Amino acid sequence: MRRMKLLWLLLPLAHGLAGCSKEIDVFEEVELDNPKKIEIIKRRELYERVIHQLSPRWWKTRSEIFLFDKSNPDWSDNLRPLYLERLPENQGYLLVTGIESSTVCFQRGRPSSYYITFHLTHNGAKEIPTPSRLEGVPTNLLLSGVLYRKPANGRVFTLPEKTELTRLGGYAERERKLLLTSKFGC
Repeated sequence: MRRMKLLWLLLPLAHGLAGCSKEIDVFEEVELDNPKKIEIIKRRELYERVIHQLSPRWWKTRSEIFLFDKSNPDWSDNLRPLYLERLPENQGYLLVTGIESSTVCFQRGRPSSYYITFHLTHNGAKEIPTPSRLEGVPTNLLLSGVLYRKPANGRVFTLPEKTELTRLGGYAERERKLLLTSKFGC
């Protein structure tokens, strides 16, 4: 009888959370090479409202990046964007992401690397092996834990602001720098 009462109390709460989602769009400065230039990149994070340990909370379901002036994202996945590089001769971009949840790790067959890399072109995104030349390269994208904040200037996260947010964010070294040879387990 007590369980039934609890169920009737939780049912409206669960119903109220069903279908709740939100999108957070941000723009950030990213320093890219080939040629060396600061570009403004549009990003989006998608969240769903879930009940976790009997408390409602927002759960990130995916990240998106817009690069080629389209209304649809050029890349979208449940991974953490870490590093973006423009490829020479208009060959597109190289995007390095990180696995940030055990669910995604399991879905991907428990890879030995934390990093998943994509080649982004006008035609879409294709997963590729991470180039070994990126070992030790600092990440250059805003780490997603701070996307709920507004930029100081109200429009775009600047390079100095991103550096300070990363410093204060307590992020793991593998999120601040590409450590391709480090061991990864999930």
